[in-house]
Amino acid sequence: MREIINYMMEANLALLLFLAFYKLLLSRETNFRFQRAFMLGALVISVIAPFLHFSYSPFVNSAAGSAAPVQLLPSVVVERIASESTRREWYDVWNITGIVYVMVVLFLLALLVRRMTALLIRMRYEKHYRHGRYRIIESAENKPAFSFFHFIYIGNAQKLTASEKQKIILHESAHASQFHSLDNLLLQITGIFFWFNPFVNSYKKIFVQLHEFEADARTATGDEVNAYCSLLAKVALRSVEFPFANHFNQSLTLKRIEMMRTIKKRTSSWKFVAAAAVVAGCFVFIACQDQVNNRPMPASTEAQDSPLPEGGMENFYTYLKRNLRYPKDAREKSIQGKVLVEFLVKEDGSVSEVKALASPDPVLAEEAKRLVVEGPKWVPGKQEGSIVEQRMVLPIVFKLEGVVNTSAEALTPDGALQEVVAVGYAPKNK
Repeated sequence: MREIINYMMEANLALLLFLAFYKLLLSRETNFRFQRAFMLGALVISVIAPFLHFSYSPFVNSAAGSAAPVQLLPSVVVERIASESTRREWYDVWNITGIVYVMVVLFLLALLVRRMTALLIRMRYEKHYRHGRYRIIESAENKPAFSFFHFIYIGNAQKLTASEKQKIILHESAHASQFHSLDNLLLQITGIFFWFNPFVNSYKKIFVQLHEFEADARTATGDEVNAYCSLLAKVALRSVEFPFANHFNQSLTLKRIEMMRTIKKRTSSWKFVAAAAVVAGCFVFIACQDQVNNRPMPASTEAQDSPLPEGGMENFYTYLKRNLRYPKDAREKSIQGKVLVEFLVKEDGSVSEVKALASPDPVLAEEAKRLVVEGPKWVPGKQEGSIVEQRMVLPIVFKLEGVVNTSAEALTPDGALQEVVAVGYAPKNK
């Protein structure tokens, strides 16, 4: 659930940042193809890029490049019994939120499938004729014209002249040739999975306008603009029956007329650079942690004589096993996974700079750090006969019996020794 929440937060933040950039710098441009490409890229990056966090190795060699070498300690196994109330996770607020979210998504998906099916049935069985590679359906129904891929629907056809029908066909074929229906399907699917995000509706409105502006620009040129504007006014009706189709009049008619009469200007080159920088920056922002995590260890990371706890390693691990406690909050929420604790053994044998490099939850990290801080002093390591500081990395695994967890092995850095594993038992259903 936490991974899903993190993903949603990152995706929504990216959607907001891209939208703000578009509104501030690109919304008044007349290069519709560039605007559409930017918004499509923004949508795809916002949805896809956060997944980079789902398959990463949380081991970080924070000491790389520092004076202190690094040694990976063995892990330790400590058994603990989980609370009987852990299985009541169905009543946990996050699980309830997840259930509500999934139910809404399934409902909206079913609604989309229903609308898609109704549209495809209409397109398949209504009388039509071919116009090049497009299928034209002329209907007497009081509905606006729209297109869906290679299908073009013209409502109120009996009230239109042959010239007006031709302009509508040209307009809708412009939608089809630019694959605007594909954009609309992507928006509908994104809106389903981000149904709680108000910014998605802003994306939909922007795409509707850009689609119409782009199609208008391809349909009306030169002296045809006035006649085309008159046609817009004549058929200016609205419909929401098929929101994933491109309607001839779905955008604001006045805005379309104004845009057709606007003198087209070239987009400033610095705006192209700024847009590219924003896109690249989003990737860097999301992936930078992964790049650090995947950084290779230096060739030599250990002192010649490694530090040892006072009393030896065996006594140190005995101390860990006796004193490690599986946090109650973690047991009740079925939180498990591996914590990597890094600490610095100073020249006097004291321990400092204790921190968690990776942890499935802060409460587990705090317990792991407590053990190191309260643990015995160390005999410092030596390098070429001189006492040196050295960083140690201790893996501690928290595991509940009966609960599947595949992350433990993936978190172990190469060269690690034995693990400390806190094992509990999953509670029974009540």
